[in-house]
Amino acid sequence: MENGQSLEWVFWLGTLMMSFLAVSVIFLAVFYQRKVFEITQRETAVSIKAALKAEEKERNRVAADLHDGISGNLSAILNLVRLLEVTEKKEAVVELTKEIKKALETSLNGVQRISYNLDASFIRKTGLASGIKRFFSPNTKLVRYSRTRRLSSAGTPSVPF
Repeated sequence: MENGQSLEWVFWLGTLMMSFLAVSVIFLAVFYQRKVFEITQRETAVSIKAALKAEEKERNRVAADLHDGISGNLSAILNLVRLLEVTEKKEAVVELTKEIKKALETSLNGVQRISYNLDASFIRKTGLASGIKRFFSPNTKLVRYSRTRRLSSAGTPSVPF
C-alpha cells in the first residue's frame, strides 16, 4: 500500500508541475506577444512622426519654390510698369498695358493654383504625393511668362513693338 501511496504522491506532484509549466508557457507567450505589440506600436509611432516631418518639410519647400515663381511674375510686372512710365508712344503704352494685364492674370492664376494645390486639408487627407500629382496633373494650366528688355543706343529702354 505504501508503494501505491507514494505513486499517488508522484502522480499528483507531476500533475501539479505539468500544470504549473503549462500556465507558465501560456503566461510567457502572452507576455512576449504584449512586448512585441508595444515595440511595434513604438516603431510605428516613430515612423509616422518622421513621415509627417518629411511631408511638412517638403510642403514648405514646394510652397517656397512656388512663392519664388509668383515673385518673379510680380517683378516682371513692376518692370513693365516702370517701362510704361518712360514710354511716350501711344501704341507702345497700349501694348505694355496688355502685357501687364496678361502678367497679372498669370500671377493671379498662379496664386489660385498654389492655394488650391497646396490645400493642407487635401494633403492631410490624401498625402503629399497626391498633392504633388494634382499640382502637376495635365489638367493644371502652367503659364510661363518671359520678357526681355532691350536698350537703345542712348541707354534708355526701347519698346520692341
